[in-house]
Amino acid sequence: MKLASEEDIQDFADDVRDVLGDKVEEIILYGSYARDDYTPGSDIDVVILVNEEQREDEEKVFDIVERYMAERDLMFSPRIYEENEFRSKEERGYSFHTNVTSEGITL
Repeated sequence: MKLASEEDIQDFADDVRDVLGDKVEEIILYGSYARDDYTPGSDIDVVILVNEEQREDEEKVFDIVERYMAERDLMFSPRIYEENEFRSKEERGYSFHTNVTSEGITL
């Protein structure tokens, strides 16, 4: 796998917004790409916060993931959460959620 450029990452976020529309509240880059300590082969971790999650939304996002793997040789690892659920867990101190918020970059 190649290293992702900022443009690649923003393109992915834009494609997710195009597909999910106004359901998207926020897209957050986290992990090695957010910390700038990625290596060749690192996946690109993103959290997608939506106002309501539906099973079909996951399928649409994973279609985008597959396209980026095939066309750009990039591996995105998205996690989709309803925004209220994510914020509630963040407020209660769940480590994953607080780490995403503290190190994350909004796209």
